[in-house]
Amino acid sequence: MSFFFVAPGKPVGDTLLFFGCRHKAEDYIYQEEIEQYHNEGTISHLFVAFSRDQPEKRYVQHLILENGEVVWNALNNQGHVYVCG
Repeated sequence: MSFFFVAPGKPVGDTLLFFGCRHKAEDYIYQEEIEQYHNEGTISHLFVAFSRDQPEKRYVQHLILENGEVVWNALNNQGHVYVCG
């Protein structure tokens, strides 16, 4: 998670985090930290996918497709996109 502190205090565009794992209860081990960064605004947009917590599997790539406009806007405005999972 240290990549969020590369340039503290310097303005950057939106920061998007797409995070995916199998089970929220078992695999979302940095949930508190990630959600704190999101609540504080360090992460502008947080998208999470859990592939085994529901009958139909859901992956990070689904979230990226569904939020393509947000991704495009961030990249066009000096933003950063992080994909994990």
